[in-house]
Amino acid sequence: MKYIKNLFLITVLSLSFFVISCEEDDNNNVVVIPNIDVAIQSPTDDAQSIGFNPTFTWTASGDNVDDFKYDFYIGTEENKLGLRAENIKGLQYEITKKTVMKGGVTYYWKVVAKDGIYEKESEVWSFTTAAPNVPVIVSPLNNALLIVPEGDVLLDWTDSAGPKGETAIYDVYIDTVNPPVNLVTSFSGDSQFNATTELTPNVRYFWNVVSRDDSGNSFSTETFSFDYLASKEPAKPTLNEEVVDGTLSLDESLVWGVVLGASSLDVYIDTVNPPLTKVVSDITGEGYIVQTKDTPGDITDVKTYYAQVVAKNIDGEVQSDIISFTPQMTGVYTDVRGSESIDYNWVRLGSQIWMADNLRTKKLRNGDDLTKVVQPTSGDYPITSSTTELFYDEHPVDNGPISGHPTFTSPWSDGSNGRVYSSKAPREPLIAPEGWHVINDSDVSTLRSNFSNASDLLDEWYGGADSYGANFVIAGYRYNSFDGGRPFGFRYVVEEGRVAFWLNGSGSNDVLELYPNGNYRSFNQGNEHNRMFGIRLVKD
Repeated sequence: MKYIKNLFLITVLSLSFFVISCEEDDNNNVVVIPNIDVAIQSPTDDAQSIGFNPTFTWTASGDNVDDFKYDFYIGTEENKLGLRAENIKGLQYEITKKTVMKGGVTYYWKVVAKDGIYEKESEVWSFTTAAPNVPVIVSPLNNALLIVPEGDVLLDWTDSAGPKGETAIYDVYIDTVNPPVNLVTSFSGDSQFNATTELTPNVRYFWNVVSRDDSGNSFSTETFSFDYLASKEPAKPTLNEEVVDGTLSLDESLVWGVVLGASSLDVYIDTVNPPLTKVVSDITGEGYIVQTKDTPGDITDVKTYYAQVVAKNIDGEVQSDIISFTPQMTGVYTDVRGSESIDYNWVRLGSQIWMADNLRTKKLRNGDDLTKVVQPTSGDYPITSSTTELFYDEHPVDNGPISGHPTFTSPWSDGSNGRVYSSKAPREPLIAPEGWHVINDSDVSTLRSNFSNASDLLDEWYGGADSYGANFVIAGYRYNSFDGGRPFGFRYVVEEGRVAFWLNGSGSNDVLELYPNGNYRSFNQGNEHNRMFGIRLVKD
Protein backbone atom coordinates (compact mmCIF):
# COMPACT_ATOMS: atom_id res chain seq x y z
CA MET A 1 0.00 0.00 0.00
CA LYS A 2 2.85 2.39 0.86
CA TYR A 3 4.43 1.63 -2.48
CA ILE A 4 1.21 2.50 -4.33
CA LYS A 5 0.92 5.82 -2.44
CA ASN A 6 4.47 6.81 -3.36
CA LEU A 7 3.92 5.87 -6.98
CA PHE A 8 0.78 8.00 -7.07
CA LEU A 9 2.64 10.98 -5.57
CA ILE A 10 5.46 10.71 -8.13
CA THR A 11 2.95 10.55 -10.96
CA VAL A 12 1.11 13.65 -9.77
CA LEU A 13 4.32 15.62 -9.43
CA SER A 14 5.44 14.57 -12.91
CA LEU A 15 2.15 15.61 -14.45
CA SER A 16 2.29 18.96 -12.63
CA PHE A 17 5.76 19.63 -14.04
CA PHE A 18 4.61 18.76 -17.53
CA VAL A 19 1.63 21.08 -17.30
CA ILE A 20 3.78 23.97 -16.05
CA SER A 21 6.22 23.63 -19.03
CA CYS A 22 3.57 23.41 -21.82
CA GLU A 23 0.43 24.99 -23.16
CA GLU A 24 -2.64 23.38 -24.62
CA ASP A 25 -3.90 23.99 -28.15
CA ASP A 26 -7.59 24.14 -29.08
CA ASN A 27 -7.80 20.36 -29.06
CA ASN A 28 -6.26 20.18 -25.57
CA ASN A 29 -3.00 18.92 -27.07
CA VAL A 30 0.08 20.09 -25.24
CA VAL A 31 2.36 22.49 -27.32
CA VAL A 32 5.99 23.25 -26.37
CA ILE A 33 7.01 26.95 -27.05
CA PRO A 34 10.69 27.25 -27.94
CA ASN A 35 12.93 30.03 -26.67
CA ILE A 36 13.72 32.77 -29.32
CA ASP A 37 15.58 36.02 -28.76
CA VAL A 38 17.26 38.61 -31.05
CA ALA A 39 19.21 41.80 -30.27
CA ILE A 40 20.53 44.28 -32.86
CA GLN A 41 24.14 45.49 -32.49
CA SER A 42 25.31 47.89 -35.19
CA PRO A 43 25.01 50.57 -36.29
CA THR A 44 24.41 51.54 -32.68
CA ASP A 45 21.22 53.34 -31.78
CA ASP A 46 21.21 57.02 -32.84
CA ALA A 47 24.57 56.63 -34.61
CA GLN A 48 25.64 59.61 -36.76
CA SER A 49 27.55 60.07 -40.05
CA ILE A 50 26.98 56.49 -41.18
CA GLY A 51 28.07 55.62 -44.72
CA PHE A 52 25.54 55.08 -47.48
CA ASN A 53 26.07 51.29 -47.58
CA PRO A 54 26.37 50.17 -43.94
CA THR A 55 26.52 46.58 -42.68
CA PHE A 56 23.84 45.74 -40.09
CA THR A 57 24.62 43.10 -37.40
CA TRP A 58 22.67 41.42 -34.61
CA THR A 59 22.85 38.49 -32.17
CA ALA A 60 20.36 35.72 -31.50
CA SER A 61 19.83 33.01 -28.86
CA GLY A 62 17.34 30.28 -28.08
CA ASP A 63 16.43 26.73 -28.94
CA ASN A 64 17.67 25.56 -32.36
CA VAL A 65 19.38 28.93 -32.95
CA ASP A 66 21.35 27.48 -35.86
CA ASP A 67 18.09 27.09 -37.77
CA PHE A 68 16.94 30.67 -37.29
CA LYS A 69 16.25 32.92 -40.29
CA TYR A 70 15.87 36.67 -40.16
CA ASP A 71 13.82 39.43 -41.85
CA PHE A 72 15.35 42.90 -42.12
CA TYR A 73 13.17 46.04 -41.99
CA ILE A 74 14.19 49.68 -42.62
CA GLY A 75 12.49 53.03 -43.27
CA THR A 76 12.52 56.78 -42.64
CA GLU A 77 9.57 56.63 -40.21
CA GLU A 78 9.78 54.67 -36.98
CA ASN A 79 6.29 53.22 -37.26
CA LYS A 80 6.41 52.56 -41.02
CA LEU A 81 9.28 50.20 -41.70
CA GLY A 82 9.46 48.31 -44.95
CA LEU A 83 10.69 44.75 -45.49
CA ARG A 84 14.03 45.07 -47.29
CA ALA A 85 15.30 41.46 -47.08
CA GLU A 86 13.83 38.22 -45.74
CA ASN A 87 14.97 34.74 -44.73
CA ILE A 88 18.54 35.88 -44.07
CA LYS A 89 20.57 32.94 -42.72
CA GLY A 90 23.44 34.85 -41.10
CA LEU A 91 23.62 37.55 -38.44
CA GLN A 92 24.27 40.49 -40.74
CA TYR A 93 22.92 42.31 -43.79
CA GLU A 94 24.64 44.84 -46.04
CA ILE A 95 22.87 47.54 -48.08
CA THR A 96 23.77 46.87 -51.71
CA LYS A 97 24.17 49.23 -54.66
CA LYS A 98 20.64 48.44 -55.79
CA THR A 99 19.29 49.81 -52.55
CA VAL A 100 21.45 52.92 -52.18
CA MET A 101 20.46 55.14 -49.28
CA LYS A 102 20.47 58.92 -49.23
CA GLY A 103 22.91 61.09 -47.35
CA GLY A 104 21.92 63.25 -44.40
CA VAL A 105 18.78 61.20 -43.66
CA THR A 106 17.70 59.47 -40.43
CA TYR A 107 16.71 55.80 -40.87
CA TYR A 108 15.02 53.32 -38.51
CA TRP A 109 15.59 49.54 -38.59
CA LYS A 110 14.80 46.27 -36.85
CA VAL A 111 15.27 42.50 -37.27
CA VAL A 112 12.74 39.69 -36.85
CA ALA A 113 14.07 36.21 -35.91
CA LYS A 114 12.09 33.15 -37.06
CA ASP A 115 12.36 29.40 -36.40
CA GLY A 116 9.81 28.35 -39.01
CA ILE A 117 6.79 28.61 -36.69
CA TYR A 118 7.47 31.25 -34.10
CA GLU A 119 9.22 34.60 -34.39
CA LYS A 120 10.63 37.36 -32.20
CA GLU A 121 11.03 41.07 -33.08
CA SER A 122 14.02 43.19 -31.99
CA GLU A 123 13.90 46.78 -30.77
CA VAL A 124 13.78 49.60 -33.36
CA TRP A 125 17.01 51.59 -33.58
CA SER A 126 17.92 54.65 -35.66
CA PHE A 127 20.99 56.08 -37.37
CA THR A 128 21.71 59.10 -39.62
CA THR A 129 23.74 58.83 -42.81
CA ALA A 130 26.64 61.14 -43.61
CA ALA A 131 25.81 64.32 -45.49
CA PRO A 132 26.78 63.96 -49.13
CA ASN A 133 29.80 65.78 -50.48
CA VAL A 134 27.94 67.34 -53.39
CA PRO A 135 29.98 69.12 -56.08
CA VAL A 136 29.27 72.83 -56.61
CA ILE A 137 30.11 74.84 -59.74
CA VAL A 138 32.79 77.50 -59.18
CA SER A 139 33.11 78.94 -62.69
CA PRO A 140 31.98 80.04 -65.16
CA LEU A 141 28.93 81.33 -63.32
CA ASN A 142 25.44 80.91 -64.70
CA ASN A 143 24.62 83.01 -67.80
CA ALA A 144 28.27 83.93 -68.24
CA LEU A 145 29.52 85.61 -71.41
CA LEU A 146 32.76 83.99 -72.67
CA ILE A 147 34.77 85.47 -75.51
CA VAL A 148 36.94 83.35 -77.81
CA PRO A 149 39.97 85.75 -77.81
CA GLU A 150 40.05 85.79 -74.00
CA GLY A 151 41.47 82.27 -73.74
CA ASP A 152 40.45 78.75 -72.82
CA VAL A 153 37.14 77.89 -71.23
CA LEU A 154 37.93 76.13 -67.93
CA LEU A 155 35.01 74.47 -66.16
CA ASP A 156 35.69 74.39 -62.42
CA TRP A 157 33.78 72.86 -59.49
CA THR A 158 34.42 71.89 -55.86
CA ASP A 159 36.04 68.55 -54.97
CA SER A 160 33.75 65.65 -54.18
CA ALA A 161 34.30 62.30 -52.48
CA GLY A 162 32.34 59.31 -51.26
CA PRO A 163 31.11 59.02 -47.64
CA LYS A 164 34.20 57.04 -46.69
CA GLY A 165 36.59 59.37 -48.52
CA GLU A 166 36.59 57.38 -51.77
CA THR A 167 37.91 59.13 -54.89
CA ALA A 168 35.10 60.52 -57.00
CA ILE A 169 34.58 59.97 -60.71
CA TYR A 170 33.40 63.10 -62.54
CA ASP A 171 31.06 62.92 -65.55
CA VAL A 172 31.05 66.25 -67.44
CA TYR A 173 28.02 67.05 -69.61
CA ILE A 174 28.06 69.91 -72.16
CA ASP A 175 25.20 70.44 -74.58
CA THR A 176 23.08 72.97 -76.48
CA VAL A 177 19.93 71.64 -74.82
CA ASN A 178 18.78 71.98 -71.22
CA PRO A 179 19.31 69.72 -69.34
CA PRO A 180 22.49 68.59 -71.10
CA VAL A 181 22.65 64.96 -72.21
CA ASN A 182 25.95 64.96 -74.11
CA LEU A 183 28.66 63.30 -71.94
CA VAL A 184 31.99 64.76 -73.08
CA THR A 185 34.35 63.15 -70.54
CA SER A 186 34.65 61.02 -67.38
CA PHE A 187 37.68 61.10 -65.09
CA SER A 188 38.91 61.16 -61.48
CA GLY A 189 41.33 63.66 -60.05
CA ASP A 190 41.28 67.47 -60.18
CA SER A 191 37.78 68.95 -60.32
CA GLN A 192 38.43 71.00 -63.47
CA PHE A 193 38.06 70.48 -67.21
CA ASN A 194 39.27 72.50 -70.23
CA ALA A 195 36.24 72.50 -72.52
CA THR A 196 37.62 74.72 -75.31
CA THR A 197 37.94 71.99 -77.93
CA GLU A 198 34.33 70.97 -77.34
CA LEU A 199 32.92 74.43 -78.16
CA THR A 200 31.85 76.31 -81.29
CA PRO A 201 31.71 80.14 -81.26
CA ASN A 202 28.38 81.98 -81.12
CA VAL A 203 26.53 79.17 -79.37
CA ARG A 204 24.77 78.98 -75.98
CA TYR A 205 25.88 75.96 -73.93
CA PHE A 206 24.42 74.21 -70.88
CA TRP A 207 26.65 72.14 -68.56
CA ASN A 208 26.78 70.23 -65.31
CA VAL A 209 28.96 67.69 -63.51
CA VAL A 210 27.90 64.38 -61.93
CA SER A 211 30.09 63.00 -59.14
CA ARG A 212 30.07 59.20 -58.64
CA ASP A 213 31.69 57.00 -55.95
CA ASP A 214 32.55 53.30 -55.77
CA SER A 215 29.42 52.55 -53.74
CA GLY A 216 27.14 53.62 -56.56
CA ASN A 217 26.18 57.01 -55.14
CA SER A 218 25.95 59.94 -57.54
CA PHE A 219 25.36 63.67 -57.07
CA SER A 220 24.95 66.36 -59.70
CA THR A 221 25.75 70.04 -59.72
CA GLU A 222 23.13 72.52 -60.87
CA THR A 223 22.91 73.10 -64.62
CA PHE A 224 24.54 76.38 -65.67
CA SER A 225 24.74 78.07 -69.05
CA PHE A 226 27.20 80.32 -70.83
CA ASP A 227 27.30 82.13 -74.17
CA TYR A 228 30.45 81.46 -76.17
CA LEU A 229 31.03 84.41 -78.54
CA ALA A 230 33.57 85.17 -81.21
CA SER A 231 33.77 88.84 -80.10
CA LYS A 232 32.68 91.08 -77.22
CA GLU A 233 29.72 92.53 -79.09
CA PRO A 234 26.45 90.55 -79.10
CA ALA A 235 25.74 88.09 -81.85
CA LYS A 236 23.79 89.27 -84.90
CA PRO A 237 20.02 88.85 -84.47
CA THR A 238 18.30 86.72 -87.08
CA LEU A 239 14.98 88.45 -87.72
CA ASN A 240 12.02 86.48 -88.99
CA GLU A 241 8.49 87.73 -89.49
CA GLU A 242 5.36 85.64 -89.17
CA VAL A 243 3.87 86.57 -92.53
CA VAL A 244 1.67 84.98 -95.17
CA ASP A 245 2.49 86.10 -98.71
CA GLY A 246 4.33 89.13 -97.33
CA THR A 247 1.44 90.29 -95.14
CA LEU A 248 1.85 90.67 -91.38
CA SER A 249 -1.40 89.50 -89.81
CA LEU A 250 -3.12 91.27 -86.95
CA ASP A 251 -1.25 90.79 -83.66
CA GLU A 252 1.54 88.80 -85.26
CA SER A 253 5.15 89.05 -84.13
CA LEU A 254 8.62 89.87 -85.27
CA VAL A 255 10.70 86.94 -84.00
CA TRP A 256 14.47 86.75 -83.63
CA GLY A 257 15.01 83.99 -81.07
CA VAL A 258 17.98 83.89 -78.70
CA VAL A 259 20.59 86.61 -79.30
CA LEU A 260 23.82 85.61 -77.57
CA GLY A 261 25.52 88.30 -75.54
CA ALA A 262 22.66 90.81 -75.85
CA SER A 263 21.65 92.64 -72.68
CA SER A 264 18.69 94.27 -74.46
CA LEU A 265 17.26 94.98 -77.91
CA ASP A 266 15.65 97.86 -79.82
CA VAL A 267 13.03 97.39 -82.56
CA TYR A 268 12.68 99.76 -85.52
CA ILE A 269 9.65 99.81 -87.87
CA ASP A 270 9.19 102.43 -90.57
CA THR A 271 8.06 103.09 -94.15
CA VAL A 272 11.63 104.04 -95.11
CA ASN A 273 14.56 101.71 -95.61
CA PRO A 274 16.49 101.50 -93.33
CA PRO A 275 13.78 102.10 -90.70
CA LEU A 276 14.33 105.14 -88.48
CA THR A 277 11.39 104.97 -86.06
CA LYS A 278 12.18 103.12 -82.85
CA VAL A 279 8.88 101.53 -81.75
CA VAL A 280 10.28 99.90 -78.59
CA SER A 281 13.63 100.03 -76.79
CA ASP A 282 15.62 98.08 -74.22
CA ILE A 283 13.47 94.97 -74.31
CA THR A 284 14.51 91.40 -73.57
CA GLY A 285 13.07 88.23 -74.97
CA GLU A 286 12.91 86.62 -78.37
CA GLY A 287 10.12 88.50 -80.16
CA TYR A 288 7.89 91.55 -80.35
CA ILE A 289 4.16 91.69 -81.09
CA VAL A 290 3.68 94.43 -83.66
CA GLN A 291 1.19 97.02 -82.38
CA THR A 292 -1.43 98.61 -84.61
CA LYS A 293 0.08 102.02 -83.85
CA ASP A 294 3.43 100.81 -85.26
CA THR A 295 1.98 100.37 -88.76
CA PRO A 296 -0.72 103.03 -89.28
CA GLY A 297 -2.61 102.88 -92.56
CA ASP A 298 -5.92 102.09 -94.20
CA ILE A 299 -7.24 100.05 -97.10
CA THR A 300 -6.86 102.99 -99.51
CA ASP A 301 -3.19 103.40 -98.58
CA VAL A 302 -1.53 99.99 -98.16
CA LYS A 303 2.08 100.73 -97.28
CA THR A 304 5.23 98.67 -97.22
CA TYR A 305 6.98 98.64 -93.86
CA TYR A 306 10.57 97.80 -92.97
CA ALA A 307 11.72 96.28 -89.68
CA GLN A 308 15.09 95.84 -88.00
CA VAL A 309 16.29 94.67 -84.56
CA VAL A 310 19.40 95.99 -82.82
CA ALA A 311 21.07 93.85 -80.14
CA LYS A 312 23.08 95.73 -77.48
CA ASN A 313 25.50 95.15 -74.65
CA ILE A 314 28.07 97.28 -72.84
CA ASP A 315 30.67 96.66 -75.56
CA GLY A 316 28.59 97.58 -78.59
CA GLU A 317 25.57 96.79 -80.75
CA VAL A 318 24.83 94.66 -83.80
CA GLN A 319 21.99 95.15 -86.30
CA SER A 320 19.88 92.43 -87.88
CA ASP A 321 19.15 92.30 -91.56
CA ILE A 322 16.13 94.36 -92.65
CA ILE A 323 12.86 92.68 -93.57
CA SER A 324 9.79 94.17 -95.27
CA PHE A 325 6.08 93.48 -94.96
CA THR A 326 2.64 95.00 -95.48
CA PRO A 327 0.14 95.10 -92.62
CA GLN A 328 -3.16 93.30 -92.91
CA MET A 329 -5.90 95.86 -93.60
CA THR A 330 -9.08 93.83 -93.05
CA GLY A 331 -10.09 90.55 -91.49
CA VAL A 332 -12.73 88.61 -89.59
CA TYR A 333 -12.96 88.09 -85.83
CA THR A 334 -15.07 85.22 -84.48
CA ASP A 335 -16.67 86.07 -81.15
CA VAL A 336 -17.66 82.90 -79.24
CA ARG A 337 -19.84 83.29 -76.15
CA GLY A 338 -21.13 79.97 -74.88
CA SER A 339 -23.44 78.54 -77.54
CA GLU A 340 -23.33 81.79 -79.55
CA SER A 341 -20.73 82.32 -82.29
CA ILE A 342 -20.74 85.51 -84.41
CA ASP A 343 -18.29 86.64 -87.10
CA TYR A 344 -17.43 90.35 -87.17
CA ASN A 345 -15.48 92.11 -89.90
CA TRP A 346 -12.67 94.41 -88.78
CA VAL A 347 -10.77 97.14 -90.58
CA ARG A 348 -7.60 99.15 -90.00
CA LEU A 349 -8.45 102.84 -89.59
CA GLY A 350 -5.26 104.85 -89.25
CA SER A 351 -3.42 103.49 -86.22
CA GLN A 352 -6.44 101.62 -84.86
CA ILE A 353 -8.39 98.45 -85.57
CA TRP A 354 -12.16 98.95 -85.54
CA MET A 355 -14.93 96.44 -85.84
CA ALA A 356 -16.64 97.05 -89.19
CA ASP A 357 -19.92 95.70 -87.80
CA ASN A 358 -22.08 96.77 -84.91
CA LEU A 359 -22.28 94.49 -81.91
CA ARG A 360 -25.16 92.02 -82.19
CA THR A 361 -24.55 89.63 -79.31
CA LYS A 362 -27.26 88.44 -76.95
CA LYS A 363 -24.74 87.33 -74.31
CA LEU A 364 -21.89 88.54 -72.15
CA ARG A 365 -18.37 87.27 -72.74
CA ASN A 366 -18.79 84.65 -70.02
CA GLY A 367 -21.87 83.21 -71.76
CA ASP A 368 -24.50 84.81 -69.49
CA ASP A 369 -27.62 85.88 -71.36
CA LEU A 370 -28.65 89.48 -71.80
CA THR A 371 -32.36 90.27 -71.36
CA LYS A 372 -34.48 91.20 -74.36
CA VAL A 373 -36.65 94.24 -73.71
CA VAL A 374 -40.40 93.81 -74.08
CA GLN A 375 -42.22 96.00 -76.54
CA PRO A 376 -43.70 98.85 -74.50
CA THR A 377 -47.44 99.29 -74.47
CA SER A 378 -48.98 101.17 -71.63
CA GLY A 379 -46.42 101.43 -68.88
CA ASP A 380 -44.92 97.95 -69.07
CA TYR A 381 -41.46 99.04 -70.17
CA PRO A 382 -39.15 97.01 -67.88
CA ILE A 383 -36.15 99.34 -67.67
CA THR A 384 -35.91 102.00 -64.97
CA SER A 385 -33.05 104.05 -63.54
CA SER A 386 -32.60 101.43 -60.80
CA THR A 387 -32.53 98.44 -63.15
CA THR A 388 -29.39 96.31 -62.84
CA GLU A 389 -30.09 93.96 -65.75
CA LEU A 390 -28.48 94.56 -69.14
CA PHE A 391 -31.03 94.74 -71.95
CA TYR A 392 -30.84 94.45 -75.72
CA ASP A 393 -33.47 94.97 -78.41
CA GLU A 394 -33.78 94.69 -82.17
CA HIS A 395 -35.94 96.12 -84.90
CA PRO A 396 -39.18 94.25 -85.46
CA VAL A 397 -39.66 92.28 -88.63
CA ASP A 398 -40.66 94.10 -91.81
CA ASN A 399 -44.42 94.23 -91.45
CA GLY A 400 -45.52 97.18 -93.54
CA PRO A 401 -45.86 100.93 -93.02
CA ILE A 402 -46.76 102.25 -89.57
CA SER A 403 -48.50 105.62 -89.25
CA GLY A 404 -47.31 106.74 -92.63
CA HIS A 405 -43.66 105.88 -92.03
CA PRO A 406 -41.64 103.61 -94.31
CA THR A 407 -41.14 100.00 -93.33
CA PHE A 408 -38.12 98.73 -91.46
CA THR A 409 -35.87 97.43 -94.20
CA SER A 410 -34.27 94.01 -93.85
CA PRO A 411 -30.73 95.11 -92.87
CA TRP A 412 -32.28 96.20 -89.57
CA SER A 413 -35.10 93.73 -89.19
CA ASP A 414 -32.82 90.71 -89.79
CA GLY A 415 -30.22 91.96 -87.30
CA SER A 416 -27.42 92.53 -89.81
CA ASN A 417 -26.96 96.12 -88.65
CA GLY A 418 -26.60 95.09 -85.04
CA ARG A 419 -28.75 95.38 -81.93
CA VAL A 420 -29.35 98.21 -79.48
CA TYR A 421 -28.42 98.02 -75.79
CA SER A 422 -29.37 99.71 -72.53
CA SER A 423 -27.06 102.38 -71.15
CA LYS A 424 -25.27 100.16 -68.61
CA ALA A 425 -24.19 97.67 -71.27
CA PRO A 426 -21.27 99.74 -72.68
CA ARG A 427 -19.86 100.11 -69.16
CA GLU A 428 -20.05 96.37 -68.44
CA PRO A 429 -16.49 94.89 -68.68
CA LEU A 430 -17.80 91.61 -70.12
CA ILE A 431 -19.74 93.21 -72.99
CA ALA A 432 -16.66 93.15 -75.27
CA PRO A 433 -14.63 90.03 -76.19
CA GLU A 434 -11.11 89.66 -74.84
CA GLY A 435 -8.75 92.15 -76.48
CA TRP A 436 -11.47 94.61 -77.54
CA HIS A 437 -13.35 97.49 -75.87
CA VAL A 438 -16.32 99.80 -76.40
CA ILE A 439 -15.24 103.01 -78.15
CA ASN A 440 -14.11 105.76 -75.77
CA ASP A 441 -13.12 109.44 -75.94
CA SER A 442 -9.53 108.64 -76.85
CA ASP A 443 -10.60 106.39 -79.72
CA VAL A 444 -12.83 109.11 -81.15
CA SER A 445 -10.06 111.70 -80.83
CA THR A 446 -7.65 109.44 -82.75
CA LEU A 447 -10.31 108.69 -85.36
CA ARG A 448 -11.06 112.38 -85.94
CA SER A 449 -7.36 113.22 -86.26
CA ASN A 450 -7.08 110.71 -89.11
CA PHE A 451 -10.53 111.23 -90.70
CA SER A 452 -11.77 114.77 -90.24
CA ASN A 453 -14.81 114.25 -92.47
CA ALA A 454 -17.25 111.85 -90.80
CA SER A 455 -19.03 111.15 -94.09
CA ASP A 456 -15.91 109.32 -95.31
CA LEU A 457 -16.73 106.64 -92.74
CA LEU A 458 -20.50 106.45 -93.20
CA ASP A 459 -22.19 103.64 -95.07
CA GLU A 460 -23.36 104.35 -98.60
CA TRP A 461 -26.94 104.09 -97.32
CA TYR A 462 -26.43 107.58 -95.91
CA GLY A 463 -24.77 108.81 -99.09
CA GLY A 464 -21.39 108.41 -97.44
CA ALA A 465 -18.25 107.33 -99.29
CA ASP A 466 -17.25 104.55 -96.84
CA SER A 467 -13.86 104.65 -98.52
CA TYR A 468 -12.18 102.75 -95.68
CA GLY A 469 -14.65 99.92 -95.12
CA ALA A 470 -15.71 101.21 -91.70
CA ASN A 471 -19.38 100.52 -92.50
CA PHE A 472 -20.60 103.08 -89.94
CA VAL A 473 -24.35 102.48 -89.88
CA ILE A 474 -26.82 102.92 -87.07
CA ALA A 475 -28.03 99.89 -85.14
CA GLY A 476 -31.08 101.84 -83.98
CA TYR A 477 -32.23 104.72 -81.84
CA ARG A 478 -34.81 103.44 -79.40
CA TYR A 479 -36.92 105.23 -76.81
CA ASN A 480 -38.65 103.76 -73.77
CA SER A 481 -42.08 104.48 -75.25
CA PHE A 482 -43.68 104.67 -78.66
CA ASP A 483 -46.21 106.71 -80.59
CA GLY A 484 -46.98 107.37 -84.20
CA GLY A 485 -43.50 108.73 -84.79
CA ARG A 486 -41.77 106.01 -82.83
CA PRO A 487 -43.16 102.65 -83.89
CA PHE A 488 -41.98 100.01 -81.41
CA GLY A 489 -39.84 102.71 -79.82
CA PHE A 490 -37.55 103.13 -82.89
CA ARG A 491 -37.34 106.36 -84.89
CA TYR A 492 -37.16 106.21 -88.66
CA VAL A 493 -35.77 109.70 -89.05
CA VAL A 494 -32.70 108.75 -87.06
CA GLU A 495 -31.96 105.80 -89.31
CA GLU A 496 -32.16 108.16 -92.24
CA GLY A 497 -30.26 111.07 -90.74
CA ARG A 498 -27.29 110.10 -88.55
CA VAL A 499 -25.31 107.33 -86.91
CA ALA A 500 -25.29 106.98 -83.12
CA PHE A 501 -23.18 104.67 -80.91
CA TRP A 502 -22.77 104.36 -77.17
CA LEU A 503 -19.57 106.08 -76.09
CA ASN A 504 -17.86 104.77 -72.98
CA GLY A 505 -16.74 108.30 -72.20
CA SER A 506 -16.27 110.61 -69.28
CA GLY A 507 -20.02 110.75 -68.74
CA SER A 508 -22.17 107.77 -67.79
CA ASN A 509 -24.59 108.09 -70.72
CA ASP A 510 -22.49 109.59 -73.53
CA VAL A 511 -23.35 109.01 -77.17
CA LEU A 512 -21.27 109.59 -80.33
CA GLU A 513 -23.05 110.77 -83.48
CA LEU A 514 -21.70 111.08 -87.03
CA TYR A 515 -23.59 113.04 -89.69
CA PRO A 516 -23.63 112.79 -93.51
CA ASN A 517 -22.55 116.43 -93.65
CA GLY A 518 -19.20 115.35 -92.15
CA ASN A 519 -19.72 116.48 -88.57
CA TYR A 520 -18.94 114.58 -85.37
CA ARG A 521 -20.96 115.20 -82.20
CA SER A 522 -21.14 113.69 -78.73
CA PHE A 523 -23.79 114.30 -76.10
CA ASN A 524 -25.13 112.93 -72.83
CA GLN A 525 -28.51 111.37 -73.47
CA GLY A 526 -29.79 112.09 -69.97
CA ASN A 527 -31.63 109.73 -67.67
CA GLU A 528 -30.37 106.19 -67.14
CA HIS A 529 -32.01 103.77 -69.60
CA ASN A 530 -34.01 106.49 -71.34
CA ARG A 531 -32.81 105.34 -74.76
CA MET A 532 -30.98 102.41 -76.36
CA PHE A 533 -28.16 102.64 -78.94
CA GLY A 534 -25.79 100.37 -80.82
CA ILE A 535 -22.24 99.48 -79.73
CA ARG A 536 -19.07 99.56 -81.82
CA LEU A 537 -15.77 98.00 -80.62
CA VAL A 538 -12.07 98.89 -81.02
CA LYS A 539 -9.02 96.65 -80.61
CA ASP A 540 -7.07 97.19 -77.37
